[in-house]
Amino acid sequence: MEEIDQGDIFIGDRLVNNVLPKERDIAMVFQSYALFPNMDVADNIAYGLKVRGDEPDKIRARVDEMLAMMQIEELRSRPINQLSGGQKQRVVIAMALSCNPDLLILDEPTTGLDVTTEATILDLINELRARFDSAILFISHNLGVIAKISDRIGVLYAGRMLETGPVQSIFLHPLHPYTEGLLNCIPKIQARSFKKRLEPIKGVVPDPYEVPDGCGFEPRCPHAMEICKTKMPDLKEVLPGHDAACWLYE
Repeated sequence: MEEIDQGDIFIGDRLVNNVLPKERDIAMVFQSYALFPNMDVADNIAYGLKVRGDEPDKIRARVDEMLAMMQIEELRSRPINQLSGGQKQRVVIAMALSCNPDLLILDEPTTGLDVTTEATILDLINELRARFDSAILFISHNLGVIAKISDRIGVLYAGRMLETGPVQSIFLHPLHPYTEGLLNCIPKIQARSFKKRLEPIKGVVPDPYEVPDGCGFEPRCPHAMEICKTKMPDLKEVLPGHDAACWLYE
């Protein structure tokens, strides 16, 4: 029997090798600050490199490089409890990027930051993406942030993918009723929009342990049909490169 590696997947009964990044090639920036409070900034950044088994000289050089890249050289020996929210976020991103990951996952990395600091961190992420040529999976509920940071969007509801496509296509031509509802909840700054009330999505998100058998969005969907209650539609291409899982397009 063929040996299975971390990066392998099965397509049907066929084993495909080295499709997914291996665990050591993935880094994650969590929503809360994943920092060691008993270490200074430099030691936090060096921790992952030490675990990986890098030599001390290489670790020191890499830490110096990451401190310079994040523009936090003056914080090298600073205790974590003396950092601001934006500074902590830069340290966490430095930790994640120190090992040159092929895939960087960011889970709401700017949620606890003020608007100005958030914009700075997002600009930094864009610069680092170009410099490291890493794929970035950005998880967020903030549509403005998504529009700024992403090339493609995947819209999830109740643990299921309902729509995927390029940023511009999804914002200009939302296909799934849930995506349309999300965009209708964004306040508009045009003068004529001030007279219009926001249109919230009626109902509540289902319990993740009791998602309906059909489309999870069916109880809240203004276009729901009988089939939506019993069968989940497949994700299919509706516009070029733009897929939706909705019975409206069958």
